Order: sequence, then C-alpha cells, then structure tokens
Amino acid sequence: KKTAIIALGGNALSQKIRQLIHNFLATWTLHINLKSKICVVTGCNGYIGKSVAAKLSSLGAKIIGTDIKYKKNRNLNTFIKINLEKKSEINF
Repeated sequence: KKTAIIALGGNALSQKIRQLIHNFLATWTLHINLKSKICVVTGCNGYIGKSVAAKLSSLGAKIIGTDIKYKKNRNLNTFIKINLEKKSEINF
C-alpha cells in the first residue's frame, strides 16, 4: 500500500476549514427555531465562534459570547471576558 500525505497550510487550510464549517452550519440548522432562547458561544472571537454566533443569531437566539479579549461582534447580545483555561476565572 502507498500512503499519501496531503498537507494544507495557511490560506488553503483556512479556506478548507471555512467551507466545512459553512456546509455543516447550513445543513445542521435547517428547521431550528431559537426565538426566545439564549445560547452561550465560547471562543466567540475566533472564526468558528463567530460563524456559530452568526448562525444562531440568524435563527432568533440571543447570544452571550465569551472569549479572552473583547472584539466587536454584531451577533452578540452580551459579551463576557473570561479565560476558560483558568479555573480562578470560572465562578459557579
């Protein structure tokens, strides 16, 4: 048997991942109504978090976004600055 290794890096990897996320979100949420629901999106400043927040918002959800640093995101109703890797920042 021969083994092929395909390495994607930089923009090629980003484009492939973005397309996979877009396709997943497009099919995963076809018949979901989230009006009057609240969703928490961790890592809301990264590409995946932004995409998920946008999709959930488009389905009517109110979005609470969390991340280490604040970045303006029109899909968020509320933002909480938190580092989930530090137990001292998580108070439940």
